[in-house]
Parts: sequence; C-alpha cells; structure tokens
Amino acid sequence: MPAGEVPQTRADLIKLLQAKPDQFKGKVTTYDIEKSGVGFNYLTQDARVNPQVTWDLVKAMGATGPKLQSSTGAMMERISSGENLIGYNILGSYALTKARKDPSIGYVYPKDYTLVVSRLVAISKKAKSPNAARLWVDYLLSQRGQTLLANQASLFSIRADVEGETSMAGLTKQLGDSLKPIPIGSGLLVYLDQSKRLEFLKQWQQSIKR
Repeated sequence: MPAGEVPQTRADLIKLLQAKPDQFKGKVTTYDIEKSGVGFNYLTQDARVNPQVTWDLVKAMGATGPKLQSSTGAMMERISSGENLIGYNILGSYALTKARKDPSIGYVYPKDYTLVVSRLVAISKKAKSPNAARLWVDYLLSQRGQTLLANQASLFSIRADVEGETSMAGLTKQLGDSLKPIPIGSGLLVYLDQSKRLEFLKQWQQSIKR
C-alpha cells in the first residue's frame, strides 16, 4: 500500500475500506473470534474502549468479505504473500519481528488507541521446585532478563530502566496516552458468562458476515 494511504486510526481505516470497496474486496484479514480466544479478547477490549467505532469497523471489514483466521501467524503469512493487504488486531511483537525480516510488511500502532496486552507468568502450587521457579521469575523481571526479552524476543520490557524501540518506555514515548493496557482483573471474566458471550458473538456475526 502507498505510504500516504496507510490508515493511522480506526476511523481512517473505516473511511479507507468504505471509499475503496473494490480494492479491498477479499483483501482484509482479522481474527475469527469464534475460533480464537485471543481474537475474542481483543475485540471485546476494543468494544470496552470505544464500542461505536469498534462495531463500525467490524461492519466496514465485513463489507469487504474478510478472510478470518485463528492466529496472527496465519494473518501475517497472507499479508506477506500479498493475498491480503490489511490485517487488524495483529499482535504487535509478531508484526515487528516479521517486518524486520520481510520488507513487504509494514505495521501501525493506531493513534486513536493501541491496546497493550500483558503476558503473565505464574508458579503452580504443585511445582516440584518452587524456589527454583521463584528464581526464574526474579530473573525474568530483572533488568538483564527484561533487556533480553526486549532486544532479542521483541516482547517489550515493562521496566522503566530498559530503553529502546521494544520497551514500554520507548512505546510510551512514541504513543503516550493512546496506549490502553488491558486491565488484569475480574473484568476479563465478563464474557465467561455464556449469555454475554453469545450476545457479543451474535453482534459479531451480524456485522462481519454480511
């Protein structure tokens, strides 16, 4: 896509898809939230931040006949091959890593807001070596561990004393208040309620499969 045509916000993406329906017919990919728990989580979080824009965007993508996938990897491969032109809600760390190796790939952190996903680590109560596990978690959260994660795994360090493109400090400097962390708490359990989950999926089906 020409650089000047690349959308920078969700509103830009909606306008682009509506303005050029023939160009993007069958060329948009996103998660199939009926098959992907990750995709379901991201879209529900989109709806939490801005429900009107979220459903407007789903409808705009639905009008193109999108290719729905169950993983970021599948979406990235389709974009790399040219089968699709735009992917939505792709994991940023994966896109960054792919773009470094593949010059045909570009990525955008939406300027209206960019969701930030936490990767969690836990120690089982039944762990055979709990002290060793604690040492590992301590190392994982140390400056050295976080530097390795950021610079070699592109997973974005959460420490303020780790700098660079793949650190939260660097991302915050770049995006500021548009960063929207997904809260870790009881709010993530809302859609375990079957009635709420089914209601959300029904709205998705009506919007995406037109």
